[in-house]
Amino acid sequence: MAFEGHDKLTLNEEGNAVISVKTSDIILSKPNSYQNINEIKAQVNSKYIVSDSLATNQ
Repeated sequence: MAFEGHDKLTLNEEGNAVISVKTSDIILSKPNSYQNINEIKAQVNSKYIVSDSLATNQ
């Protein structure tokens, strides 16, 4: 995801992406990722990686 017009893009202690704009913050919850293994839904670890104005899910 790419963002424009914000003051700062960071991650908080919980792994949420925090987009700071003028007088408030917009928080994107830590990603939840799943994969099917033998038709069973299994949660897999994932997190945001922040670089400049870009947040990617890894």
